[in-house]
Amino acid sequence: MKSTRTVLLVSDEEMSDDPGRIDAGRFGLPDDLCNIPNLQRTITECGNLHTVIMHHSRIGEAAQIHPDYVVLSGRFSPHALDDDAMQREYRAVIEWIKGSRVPLLGICLGLQLIGSAFGVPTVRVVEDGEFGFSMLQKEQDHPLLKGVSSSFRVMEMHRCGLLEVPEGFTLLASSSKCRVQMIVHIGRPIVAVQFHPEINTAAQQSGFQVLQEFFHLY
Repeated sequence: MKSTRTVLLVSDEEMSDDPGRIDAGRFGLPDDLCNIPNLQRTITECGNLHTVIMHHSRIGEAAQIHPDYVVLSGRFSPHALDDDAMQREYRAVIEWIKGSRVPLLGICLGLQLIGSAFGVPTVRVVEDGEFGFSMLQKEQDHPLLKGVSSSFRVMEMHRCGLLEVPEGFTLLASSSKCRVQMIVHIGRPIVAVQFHPEINTAAQQSGFQVLQEFFHLY
């Protein structure tokens, strides 16, 4: 194992220079919290990891970086309920997912893109949205959930998601509002979460534990 491992953080924001401002104050988080720099900072806290940020439109250049891991960031996409539009905007990412063998973690929209790559479209699963801290239930034990209790608290920021588990995946966690909260591929190093494990606060340690275990396990 290399002493320093490289994480390719794929920004799924609409514009390449958009840091992904989060309306975080209403959750008791810093008002200036932005998705991409926060995710980069939290990944760094997981260990000896070097992060390279790349916009999703450049995913074809991923092989040039030789990453040890790839993380697909989350964002609210206006195209999430239009599968054709999702396929157009994120076609390159979806095709890359189908063929990649690099350990991959999808967060929020990242989970939905993984679903698209494996034939499950994104739909509105929570009419009024699932925002703020929420409780998840373990569906089964897995090394990714090492040290996480059977009911654990995470940060949610979504309206859309998957109604079914893609073929080849196992369901690891669910909530009362959204069943597909955490999945893992049976034969490939692919993990996806609908929640936001990068929001690392005293109120949410379990999400960060999942993030740490991903980098430890793969």
